[in-house]
Amino acid sequence: MIPRGPHDQQPNEPGWWQASDGKWYPPESAPGAAAVLQVANTQTAAMPTAMPPQRSAGWFDTTWFFVVSLLFCFPLALVLLWRKPWSRGVKIGATVAIAVVAIGVGAASASSNNNKTTSTVPRVPATAAAPTAAPQPTRPQPTEPTTTPKPTAPPTTQAPKPTAPPAPVETASQANARRSAEQYLSLGNGFSRAGLIAQLSSSAGEGYSLADATYGVDATHTDWNAQACLSAKNYLKLQPFSHAGLVEQLSSSAGDQYTLAQAEYGVTCAGL
Repeated sequence: MIPRGPHDQQPNEPGWWQASDGKWYPPESAPGAAAVLQVANTQTAAMPTAMPPQRSAGWFDTTWFFVVSLLFCFPLALVLLWRKPWSRGVKIGATVAIAVVAIGVGAASASSNNNKTTSTVPRVPATAAAPTAAPQPTRPQPTEPTTTPKPTAPPTTQAPKPTAPPAPVETASQANARRSAEQYLSLGNGFSRAGLIAQLSSSAGEGYSLADATYGVDATHTDWNAQACLSAKNYLKLQPFSHAGLVEQLSSSAGDQYTLAQAEYGVTCAGL
């Protein structure tokens, strides 16, 4: 400790004293200050170290009360658990274990109650036997005339319905006409039903008979509205058309021979 010298003015510290020379000296330089300081240090060393106050355990912190609350009141057991001087990991593990046990006990209790409710059959209390009344004289009941049952008609059996004959197998010429129609439709140019039949049956076309050409076209099960849309788009790629003019071209006998409804659909589908 660095000794402090005297001051001309009184410092802002208690214990400074003024000597006969008019100066202020620190407390440790006062006469007898060393003896007083030594006694104070001796007393301080002799005093026992104060222990931090410890919380006294109540009856609710005892082990038996914790076990009882664990058996009968899980929430109270959780509160007492977190009052124990255990580590945090132990407390968390014990809390999870208590919660699992509580859920299992609750589920088992609910299942047991349901089984008892469904399996319990209410018993009908036995009633005391009523006293038997004296037999009353029976009166003769009028007898009804017996009627002879009417003979029932024998069940009528219905004749089995005739089964439809199997569909005829297409001939070779019909199969060829169908294949030719499919090839024309695969080109994507668009054909009407009447136009494709004419193409297959004309002498300048494929030369099939009208019956075989008609069979071959119908066997393709084609959407003629979609074909009309293809034809309308192909015409518009070649040259401009008005709505009415393109409908006329698609529906006329000299044109594509679509029906009027199919021609209207195709022109609208092409965006005209």
